[in-house]
Amino acid sequence: MRNLGKRYVLGVDGGGTKTAACIAELKVGFSGKPHVGAIMARGFGGPGNPLSGGFAVACSNICAAIDQAKSQMKIKRDGSTESATIESACICLAGAGRPEEQHRVREEMMARGIADSVLVTGDIEPIQWAAEFESQEAIGLEIPGELWERCITLIAGTGSIAQGVQPNSNPVRAGGWGYLLGDEGSGFDIGLTALKDLCRATDQCRPLTPLHLGLLQGLSIEEARDLVGAVYQSDKPQQIIASLASTVLSYAESDPLVETIASRVAYAWAELVDCVHHQLGLHEKPFTLAIAGGIAVHSPFLAERLLKILEERSMKPSLFRVVQHPVHGALTMAARNTLP
Repeated sequence: MRNLGKRYVLGVDGGGTKTAACIAELKVGFSGKPHVGAIMARGFGGPGNPLSGGFAVACSNICAAIDQAKSQMKIKRDGSTESATIESACICLAGAGRPEEQHRVREEMMARGIADSVLVTGDIEPIQWAAEFESQEAIGLEIPGELWERCITLIAGTGSIAQGVQPNSNPVRAGGWGYLLGDEGSGFDIGLTALKDLCRATDQCRPLTPLHLGLLQGLSIEEARDLVGAVYQSDKPQQIIASLASTVLSYAESDPLVETIASRVAYAWAELVDCVHHQLGLHEKPFTLAIAGGIAVHSPFLAERLLKILEERSMKPSLFRVVQHPVHGALTMAARNTLP
């Protein structure tokens, strides 16, 4: 039933390490199009990836984040505290790219009564809308939504993947092959390259550089010979290796190896964008670029290098944004999933 008072939407972004939830007011503009108003509350929980963490654990963490946000709003569906309810929720999760996982999560969330309607997607879908939301927040003006409807999204975190969308076409993708088959320009790729150099330096009896020492410190070990245990005895070695990426990139201005790595990362990102650009058949058409993931967020100079490469290839986006909070895109998708 339509809420006659204030209207709210819920956005959730769940990944391999944490889950973020946001509740915002739902507004309807002069055009009659629903959009996100003021963000009213935020909540956080543990990992929300149903594949890596398990379905029950992921759902529990998702609900913990939602409950934390709801507790700030004091919203209850039965109206015992406030008459307002959450009309629409969008839950975007790593590990929920297939319809099977999406259906299962949606059924569970509907059964728990988190909102009147629930949309579940993978974690790449909300990035373009988060870019739109954060761009508007940054300049304080509403940017025409059609700008972001022809968009290439690049995610560079533990892994790497790009997706492209445009009106009246199916989404296309490049990358996302995982750490054994691809993930060039990812946190894992960066960390592994630096660790291999540390191993070679040890074999060749070369003095360890500040970068090498930083890697050992990041793994909480004192000597290179302890690397085998630290990596191979870990339950998730790829995440351990990827977690070193920020340490590696912090030496970009002082270590020649890191300068080489950074250049390779930027070109790897450009290749992903190029592949999607070609699949979409954009040619001279304008497009926007949304970039997300810990590598991009914590090392903004990489995005600058990417844009330079794209300009050299005559693929400079008309607008770009490094997304800080993907959950903002989930809010936008929830708003778009409501009736005026």
